[in-house]
Amino acid sequence: MIFIDLLKDEHIEELSDFVYKLRNNILCQNKFDSNIAKNRSTILKSMKKQILENNHFVIYEEDKLIGYIVLDFEDNELIINEIYFDKINNSILFKVFRFLMDYAVSNLFDIIKFKFKGFIFDEIIKEHLDNQNRLEIRNDIFEEFRKKFAIVSFKSKDGLIKFLQESSYDIIYSFNSNKLDKKVCDHVDMQIRKINDNTFVCSKESYNHYRAYLPNYITLYVTEFDISDKYPKDCLLNNFSIKNHLICNKKSIDPVILKLLKDEKIIMVNQGYSKCSTIVTNHFVITSDKSIFNSVQKEHIEAFLIDSGEIKLEGYDTGFIGGTCGYSSDLGLVFYGNLEKYKYKEKLIDILNKEKIKYYYPKDDDFIDRGSIIFN
Repeated sequence: MIFIDLLKDEHIEELSDFVYKLRNNILCQNKFDSNIAKNRSTILKSMKKQILENNHFVIYEEDKLIGYIVLDFEDNELIINEIYFDKINNSILFKVFRFLMDYAVSNLFDIIKFKFKGFIFDEIIKEHLDNQNRLEIRNDIFEEFRKKFAIVSFKSKDGLIKFLQESSYDIIYSFNSNKLDKKVCDHVDMQIRKINDNTFVCSKESYNHYRAYLPNYITLYVTEFDISDKYPKDCLLNNFSIKNHLICNKKSIDPVILKLLKDEKIIMVNQGYSKCSTIVTNHFVITSDKSIFNSVQKEHIEAFLIDSGEIKLEGYDTGFIGGTCGYSSDLGLVFYGNLEKYKYKEKLIDILNKEKIKYYYPKDDDFIDRGSIIFN
């Protein structure tokens, strides 16, 4: 698994050692300018200055440092000013390309250009570039087998995980957020939002986590705003779409989502946590929020109203119905916990049966809000 992270204080010593060994490796000597620093103390001093520039990134494979990148900017071009590896193959390369493409797209750059300063395996990278060392921004270079995956809370119990894996879904666990309230630090629908099968948006703090685990063919945008534990910045991603309509409170939605879904008609609702409050299928919604229920019906979207409350959410009086589950076109509704423990289960099951929607629930967890499940 490849992780790419902004250079931070905790990386300095390790990165300085990495660069020192790389620059003094006899096999690599002809790759470097003779004036480039090869003394460890000089390298360390230089790294401490560079940390303030916010354009140096370290590359890890699992927990081993394998390279780093220095970015620069010229007009509409994202320049790879330096790129160093001590290990590279196509799998690693495509993860790095994917990171660079996400970065370029999120910051409105049109071109990615490599300057080739540093030690790299030229022949591996250059086969993907034009004669000016530019990488065209397109997803079809990532020829990956498209597996099914589900993004679930990292607090999920074994029953749910076993069911999903036996249904041929890869599991991607949610990020353990440091910025959201600890009681909801695992909630998927507060960290990441699916736009379509090939495009997602996540919070800034969770980008490195989701980029490492999501397939390369998926473009991953980051939010314009930072999330926090205070409303409305805690629910920037907590909205949903159905039938070319975006259901949200405009005061609590990140601008990136509005840009990506500019062709969808906006249905304004009072509820800032519209996704938490709503089970969303391909054709209808089930919600405990009257504002959502009334608003979508006016747009001729089928909706069912269910009683609020009686859902476990640790630290709160109750959770929300949308946070208890996720919808998959082949599995139907998949719940985190035991539906038999839900006070209004009969009404909910009646709706699902009426609409011919399959459903699954494990029995090793309470009927609980863990922040939705996202299926690709």
